[in-house]
Amino acid sequence: RIQQLIVQSDTYRVSSAFNAENESRDPENHTYWRWQPRRLEAEVIRDSMLALSGKLDRRIGGSSDTVGSRRRSLYLKQKRADFPFQQDLFDGPSGVSSCAIRQITTNALQPLWLLNNEFVHEMAEAFAERAKTVDQVFRMALNREPNAEERERLHLLQQEHGLASVCMVIFNSSEFLYIP
Repeated sequence: RIQQLIVQSDTYRVSSAFNAENESRDPENHTYWRWQPRRLEAEVIRDSMLALSGKLDRRIGGSSDTVGSRRRSLYLKQKRADFPFQQDLFDGPSGVSSCAIRQITTNALQPLWLLNNEFVHEMAEAFAERAKTVDQVFRMALNREPNAEERERLHLLQQEHGLASVCMVIFNSSEFLYIP
């Protein structure tokens, strides 16, 4: 009953689309007239790349795994003294104190890390092997077809640098990193 109530509520059904009338009445969105886009957490970004690459180990339960594991981030062993850089970079909890609400920051190091990290390159290569085409990369990662301009630009990138580079661009896109 409670799930039905939530799903049928007006708040649940709000859109992220801009509405000038609502903006003039409530520019701070205190009445939740629109959805606030938000960036995915570090763990979700990692898990999404693993899933798209086909490398995600879907075992459930059991003991924690080492950092090199391909299981969901939930199962990774975290050492306070050796915290993964991705967690810090994408505002993961520190592991030292409790974290009721995560801070969300965007900085220049995030896209640089996504372009230069060995793990991301490996996932992009595997994703490219799985997807085979620019259109399939779009369908799998963004759940839509590319428009004509996107398709043309990404085909040029593919011809020059390979499909893995297209996958890297998608991994670095706001559409992949944010819930609209």
